[in-house]
Amino acid sequence: YEVYKKSQIPDEYHYKSNVRIGDILIVGKIGYQIVVPGDRSSNLLGNHGYDNRAESMHP
Repeated sequence: YEVYKKSQIPDEYHYKSNVRIGDILIVGKIGYQIVVPGDRSSNLLGNHGYDNRAESMHP
C-alpha cells in the first residue's frame, strides 16, 4: 500500500482540497484488501481505495 499526508496526495486523485478526506490517505495495492480485523462486513464484490490509474480499474 501507499500512504500519503493530505498535502502530499498526488494531484490525479483530486483529494487535496476535499473536506471529506482525512489527514492521511492509504491507497491499497491491486489484489489486496484493507480490512478491520474481525469485521465480517467486508464487501468482496467491489471496493474503494485503489489507484485510479491502474488498468484493472477500468472496464
